[in-house]
Amino acid sequence: MKGTAAILTILLALAQLSHAQAYKNEKVIYLDANGEKTKEKNAVALEQLIKIEDTLYQINFYRMDGPMFKSFRANDPDGNALTGEYRSYDAAGQIDSSGAYHAGKRNGNWSVFSNGRYTQELFYDHGKLVWIKDTLQLKREVDSIRAGLKKDTAADHVFTKVEIESSFPGGVRGWLNYLSSNMHYPNKAVKKNIQGQVVIAFVVDKEGHIPVNRAYVHHSIEYSLDQEALRIIFSSPDWKPAVQNGKAVNSYKRQPIVFKFQ
Repeated sequence: MKGTAAILTILLALAQLSHAQAYKNEKVIYLDANGEKTKEKNAVALEQLIKIEDTLYQINFYRMDGPMFKSFRANDPDGNALTGEYRSYDAAGQIDSSGAYHAGKRNGNWSVFSNGRYTQELFYDHGKLVWIKDTLQLKREVDSIRAGLKKDTAADHVFTKVEIESSFPGGVRGWLNYLSSNMHYPNKAVKKNIQGQVVIAFVVDKEGHIPVNRAYVHHSIEYSLDQEALRIIFSSPDWKPAVQNGKAVNSYKRQPIVFKFQ
């Protein structure tokens, strides 16, 4: 038992370290209505700037005391050279579009959402829109290739539909116990009476690990709550991986985390 506890402690420490490393160069900038830097008390928006590498930055924009409205990556801290992941959110903090940029142009698949529900898929080829498909068209295509997807055992394939979903060790009770022991309600959110449900989307790999670069806010509430939700996910012990055709596989997961006063 002591050995198991020690291993769990090490795993938690490593997860926390990975998350801390990803955000070690974080800078928070307060903006006024004109997008200029200002003091927190005068701000209408918040910019979270994270240096990932020397030429790669993660930039998140929040409404002051409200949800995120844009998140993207760029080669420069000013966000002029877009590259990699891009997401936008509606006024309620629910994701309304996601995709990727390459060399400043939309590239590959882009997903469109309405009130948090998937409604449309677009495909771009270096900035040129190639096709648009609605959910009915996509469902027909998915149904026609589902049998093939079930047989897909490629090492890097990430499943969206599986026979057995990934789960937290100990199930629902284990998750609630983990939250009660590890959640820290941010002081800022407490003072401003901010409550709500943050949803984090992430990948659980075949070993039950959560890669730091494979998690993002799917439903945002407010900056401090979003950051705490991410910390909770990255600090969690290994999950039970999803199972397809009797084997552990990489899979997507969406985990709601509720912040509510008793």
